[in-house]
Amino acid sequence: GHDDVMGVADGGWGMLFGRNAQEAADLALIARRVAEASETPFFNVQDGFLTTHTLETLNLPEPELMLEFIGAPGDRLRNLFDPHHPLLSGPVQNQDSYMKGKVAQRYFYDRVKPSLVSAMKEYSALTGRQYRLLRPYRMDDAEYAFIGLGSLMETAEAAVDYLRRNGMRVGAVSLTSFRPFPGAELASLLRHCCAVAVLERLDVPLAESNPLTMEVKAALADVAAVVKAKVALA
Repeated sequence: GHDDVMGVADGGWGMLFGRNAQEAADLALIARRVAEASETPFFNVQDGFLTTHTLETLNLPEPELMLEFIGAPGDRLRNLFDPHHPLLSGPVQNQDSYMKGKVAQRYFYDRVKPSLVSAMKEYSALTGRQYRLLRPYRMDDAEYAFIGLGSLMETAEAAVDYLRRNGMRVGAVSLTSFRPFPGAELASLLRHCCAVAVLERLDVPLAESNPLTMEVKAALADVAAVVKAKVALA
């Protein structure tokens, strides 16, 4: 289940989901690179037990590749505690300064998505293994789609092939990045679909919807609002 990781999904960290051991190994390097570039921590998530207790083919990233891709940490890390430039950390903040601090965090978070896209492109060029914020499968003419995170999406792609052989125009979208959430990219992929099924590995009964479903709804609602505004202006 994804109960544990979704419990910390809004802690301010990036969050990547691997579908198998190969992706977990590769995303570990990508997450490290992006965390250093954006100065924002990252989770590298792989579904546990079944995937960790079975045999899979895996091409371990070579030490030379890791050195080339990651580089020397000292080239990217900053020492924020410099006595020549004093910094106060951890004081009690009143309401006026608290929200100023929250808004100031955007300086760091605005760098996460472009850093992630750049790191994925570079890693794909180095290895030939393609990584993007999300992975569409047979979505070019899909009328229906499965959306999900992690290892279940390899099974979903097999289900897509089966349904296609039976005449259904079905596709699948695996989200590699849950944080930052690629809402605009996902909405674009779903623009011609009649319906989608969001596959979740947890249940949050007191929420409006489960976590991934809420994100999908928000992404589609944002696009609908933009379209409505353009129609009104026309």
